[in-house]
Amino acid sequence: MNTRRSAQLMLARVRDETLTSSGVRDVELSSGVWTRVRRTSVDPPSLERQSVFVRLGQLGEHDFELRITVRNTPTVLRVPYGLLREAWATSDGKVGLFLEVRVVVHGNDELVMEPF
Repeated sequence: MNTRRSAQLMLARVRDETLTSSGVRDVELSSGVWTRVRRTSVDPPSLERQSVFVRLGQLGEHDFELRITVRNTPTVLRVPYGLLREAWATSDGKVGLFLEVRVVVHGNDELVMEPF
């Protein structure tokens, strides 16, 4: 079995394990969601962890959706299964995801995936 199919099945299994009556599946990204910030005009931008809401969206054939809300603005980020290293059900009923990339919010609230 190829790694994409394996990751797809792993995520589908966890999605089913975390099914709630409302159908909402909150996600906890192990690496979190980050934004670039400048402390002063001379400091290079550094990364700061953001407090955001992440939910699991549609599972497709080649990728899946993360619905990420930053500052009350929802955005859909499509993540290829090849970037999913692990998925599990957390103790508080969320979908835990460990991705091969970091999710970063740019100044215009655009979400991008960057290597660690």
